[in-house]
Amino acid sequence: MPQKLNIGIVGAEEWNEEQQRKVRIEIENTFNTHAEKKVAKDALTNLVHSNLTLVSAHDVVGKMAEEIVDALGIKKRIFRAEVDQWEDKLMNTNPRIPQLNIFGKRGYKSTYLLTAEACDVLYCFVPKREGPFIHGDSFKGAGWFCDHCVEKGHPTNNGCFALKKAKQLGKETHLILIE
Repeated sequence: MPQKLNIGIVGAEEWNEEQQRKVRIEIENTFNTHAEKKVAKDALTNLVHSNLTLVSAHDVVGKMAEEIVDALGIKKRIFRAEVDQWEDKLMNTNPRIPQLNIFGKRGYKSTYLLTAEACDVLYCFVPKREGPFIHGDSFKGAGWFCDHCVEKGHPTNNGCFALKKAKQLGKETHLILIE
């Protein structure tokens, strides 16, 4: 029986059409690489994906992966943000006692943390960027710089946040730069 494998797929939010096409191909190749290979009587190799589960933060790259695994019949474990903000939204149902009755709605940060925790291996897809960075706070001298990976060549993004957390948890991680 093949070993069960939870594959985390995350990444950057901004892609051109050609890069999106390449990301989709890479995602499908990732799942096919981890699929169980069975040789049929006619010597053709069939891929069996029943041992795999997609773990996703439901970001742009995660949504691409969700479409692909639906077509391949792969199980999914999706962590969706419940509010459109980075941090969780905390709500106090008893204003007289602020320490009690607090519950929250999941923000984007939690979806990436949960993805990093739930996966066995995490793939982060980011666009390769060269040249000067025009705006924002990620400019470190000349060129694009990821604050999470602490390296040049791609923008800071939420996927790399998850990659960093997965590494800290001792998970196998892969940063895939897409030209």
